[in-house]
Amino acid sequence: MANISEGKFNFLAQRGRNEARHILEERRFDAKASAPAGAIVIYGPQGCGKTRRAKEILAYFKKDRIIHDWRPGQRIPANAIALTNFRVTGAISYADIKAKLTSRGQA
Repeated sequence: MANISEGKFNFLAQRGRNEARHILEERRFDAKASAPAGAIVIYGPQGCGKTRRAKEILAYFKKDRIIHDWRPGQRIPANAIALTNFRVTGAISYADIKAKLTSRGQA
């Protein structure tokens, strides 16, 4: 059996609790949430590249501000794009945006 230090174990346990809380939160929002009218909300799983490609996304939509870790119910200014892990009604999939950026030679 692998020897895991106490610090590593505590880190993994905390990470598991955070991920479980996020999954429960996501299920709650998925069922009833929607993006604000006229807002640009881009969703995708954690680590998919939303933040890494933020500058290209801003240029593509001609906006000048990113809101990271947007949660349903938060306001989105007209000059902004919201990035989230929550799949809400009216949001755009990061996979779709990535394909468009790639086809334009931006990603």
